[in-house]
Amino acid sequence: MAADLIGGHRPLLFQAPVSGCAVVVTAAQPGGDRPVERVRDVQMGYLELTLRLSLAGVFLTSGVAKAREISDSAKMLEKLTERFLSKWSDSGLHRPAAWLLVATEMCTAVGLLVPGVTGKLSAAFSVALTASFVMVAILSALSVVSLSCACFGAEKTRLGWRHVWRNAGLLSIALCALFEVDGGISGGITPGSVMAALFIAVAVTLLVVYYDELAEMLSGNW
Repeated sequence: MAADLIGGHRPLLFQAPVSGCAVVVTAAQPGGDRPVERVRDVQMGYLELTLRLSLAGVFLTSGVAKAREISDSAKMLEKLTERFLSKWSDSGLHRPAAWLLVATEMCTAVGLLVPGVTGKLSAAFSVALTASFVMVAILSALSVVSLSCACFGAEKTRLGWRHVWRNAGLLSIALCALFEVDGGISGGITPGSVMAALFIAVAVTLLVVYYDELAEMLSGNW
């Protein structure tokens, strides 16, 4: 078919044994005079890059917010342990646990920017983190335990259903990044595509940070 031809030659797609990169080989058909061309695709495509940068920005700002209000983060963990692990409520480990959470988010943010196994493990951690954030928001929304946190945003607010939807959106992004919805773009990642991915990532991060303020404004409470 004409749509399958590149310059009169039919492309053959196979998986290279090195670096997991897809290789497109344009083989000359009988009578053709063009040489065999090989174009290596980078494993991290445009969409995956955008997803990972967005998650990295969110986790970085989240870690900074929690570190700045480490006492509030420790208090939130204390409330959770009092409700579900009462025998650990007086252990005095809430503050170290809060710092461990901050370190996990920071390391996940950095790891998401690294290709290969490190990036995949960091994407898996991002799924686990965002899934736990969804569960915590659901518990607070159902009044199982009342939690207030400036976990992502600029203001400390009580977690409710709108935070469930926000965290569910972040979980969706994390799942897409983990399963590599985009297998790679022919020709590799260009400087222009990196700038576009950075722009979108900054926009997503700002949307998450000012989520509560935007929600209040749209509801008329401003």
